[in-house]
Amino acid sequence: MRRWVGRLAVVRAFIEVGRRELDEKDGGGEPALINAACSGHLDIVKVLVRAGAGVDVANSDGCAPLHEAAVSAVVAYLESKGGTMHEGVVNDEISVESM
Repeated sequence: MRRWVGRLAVVRAFIEVGRRELDEKDGGGEPALINAACSGHLDIVKVLVRAGAGVDVANSDGCAPLHEAAVSAVVAYLESKGGTMHEGVVNDEISVESM
């Protein structure tokens, strides 16, 4: 359903006809709710949740929709304040204990 995120009428139609399972993951391992949350489509998030999409269904990386939504909001905020990514810095193993 990823390519339909952002098109509320199309998402509603998919739900109405039962064409896709709400928590089905796309080719990238993402359920529709995470795609909508990451893209900032609150209207589609609401429609999916009302239709029964699992609010805690994780993607293939183990991240839940709320985590992905929080991450995208934080990124947007920091970028709006002039934050940038540092080249050559990679840290995939951040934990609360290391902060």
